[in-house]
Amino acid sequence: MLSCAWHDIRRELGMEIIEEHTVMEYSKVNKKCEKCGHGEAIYYTRHMRSVDKGKTTFYTCTGYGHPSQEN
Repeated sequence: MLSCAWHDIRRELGMEIIEEHTVMEYSKVNKKCEKCGHGEAIYYTRHMRSVDKGKTTFYTCTGYGHPSQEN
């Protein structure tokens, strides 16, 4: 059960386990793109580190798909 051992190791290290079937829900926000100046983006938030740290917000420009993020 090697995959089970990896799950245990990740849990001990405080790493988030993401299942492949997870569906991301995106929301729209009025945010100016730093690259093209478009005024709207879609975004989602994730805990990239341990749960006691803040979330990271990932944005994608709806005009040209430019990615950006904020911690």
